[in-house]
Amino acid sequence: MPRVRTAIAIALLAVLTTTPLSIGLSAFDLPQHRALTEEVLAAIRVTIQGRARGFSDYAIKQIRQSNDATDALSTAALFDPEKHFTNEAFSASSEHLLRLERNILDQVRLPSPQPLVARFMLGQALHGVQDFYAHSNWV
Repeated sequence: MPRVRTAIAIALLAVLTTTPLSIGLSAFDLPQHRALTEEVLAAIRVTIQGRARGFSDYAIKQIRQSNDATDALSTAALFDPEKHFTNEAFSASSEHLLRLERNILDQVRLPSPQPLVARFMLGQALHGVQDFYAHSNWV
């Protein structure tokens, strides 16, 4: 599954390198999170076993919905610094992203892979990466 890990890394790297300023957005509210998520995931293409692959529209929708849910008022996640890179929680937030990556890989490596669960966690991870630029004072 090194290729799956590579695809996840590419997705996270793409969000990191497509800063909000480069596409004229700020990651402070849901429409911007949605736009960043959709644009970056739609552009990702990897070759696996000689075949070009990317995220389907359905997969992007699921990931985007999970990204949105991270900011839902009804969830405790809205006020959780580790999920938003707030309160200078760099270590906790970084550990959270690494934990999500491990869990995503675990879900796709199961004898019966769980893509919906993996996509849900990828949406959370992308939200955190996007918030890094909007909520932290990292230099």
